[in-house]
Amino acid sequence: MNAHPLVAKMRWTSCVAMLTTLGACGEPRAAPAPASPDPEPPVSATTSDIDPPASAGAIGLNPVADGANVIATWIEPADGEARRVRFATLDATTSRWSEPSTVRESDQLIAYGGAAPWSIRVPSGIYYVAMLQRGHEADASSIQLASSLDGAHWTAARALHDDTTETEHGQVALALEGSSIRAVWVDGREMATGGPMSLRTALIGPDGALTDAVVLDPRVCECCQTTTVSTSDGPLVAYRDRTESEVRDIFTVRRSAGGWTPPQNVYADGWVIPGCPVNGPAAAAVGRRVALAWYTAGDSGARVRIAFSDDAGARFGSPHDIDVSSPLGRLDVEWTDRGDALVSWLAPTDQEREASLRLARVLPDGRVGSALEVARTSVSAAGGVPRLARIGSDVLVSWTEAGPPSRLHARRIRIDAVPAPTAVPSPAATRDR
Repeated sequence: MNAHPLVAKMRWTSCVAMLTTLGACGEPRAAPAPASPDPEPPVSATTSDIDPPASAGAIGLNPVADGANVIATWIEPADGEARRVRFATLDATTSRWSEPSTVRESDQLIAYGGAAPWSIRVPSGIYYVAMLQRGHEADASSIQLASSLDGAHWTAARALHDDTTETEHGQVALALEGSSIRAVWVDGREMATGGPMSLRTALIGPDGALTDAVVLDPRVCECCQTTTVSTSDGPLVAYRDRTESEVRDIFTVRRSAGGWTPPQNVYADGWVIPGCPVNGPAAAAVGRRVALAWYTAGDSGARVRIAFSDDAGARFGSPHDIDVSSPLGRLDVEWTDRGDALVSWLAPTDQEREASLRLARVLPDGRVGSALEVARTSVSAAGGVPRLARIGSDVLVSWTEAGPPSRLHARRIRIDAVPAPTAVPSPAATRDR
């Protein structure tokens, strides 16, 4: 079946620009419902502001834990229409950023909040950065990959995927897999002949060679972020699916001893929407334990949810609701050393164009601690998705102030300063499958 006509016209590159007035690509959004009062006001905690050394106008800060430290990438303006992808390391001991290096500078780089570059370091010490580049045709894009031995000098970028069609490629996620990198992305090559967007993966070997290229799901949501984590049983991928009847729920695929499993619905939210909401899931894994958080806005209303797995994603328990007061989503998740999960998300405030960046701890039994308000930011899609990265007993929270000009922010927060869950477990959703 061909892509929905609205979606076929409005690709995810143009979709993001419309999100301030649309609830999804091509779908008018009613004025946000007023948020229900929280049971308790968001609490405050002592924090440390450590903004990255980025210029005004920067967007897309994406921190990634790298041993005891954090590595990060972002996009900032260069001369004329050019943009540059920047890379820096945050020292956990001093809370100081290194001098940033330029991974790539080009007027072909795609710069918007939903196209944040992604960095990772393999055990051999080589750094890799994936970034998005526009194609020659309207709405076409490719994922480019550059590498560095020292984080200061970078190779010329090359396509991560083996497809050269002038179609959309994006929403890339990277995770370590042994000495290699597991890359996952949405791929539009079938759209060149009227087909749907697919979800694909490949392994980037220690020598940079691309192997194990596989189609994980032949029909997925066009603009939602993907996520992949490494469990002790192998890689797990989570994403927003898209059925022919426009149900866009969260699915997972994992690799078992017998190969990649068929796509599996985490929970039947039944969210029917004829356009991409640009609001993908987030996952974190430690051994066989997986925490998976997502946003949905089905018949039961907008909510942020989380589900847990003890068997590397083979089965997830019933989801628990973290926020049902008309949240905006755009979330991330990390495990703590105490066995609970940290979840960040955006929630509305009493100001129309303002959002509250919140952080809460959640236990696998569904108990949710009081929400900590990290910052006030904009509801604009230009702000992208706030991100989390663990730094020992702390967590780094990053976000973009939409501006103009946009500015990048990062805040280091003690995990034990985020209120621990003490209430009774939240009611888990009833499974209907």
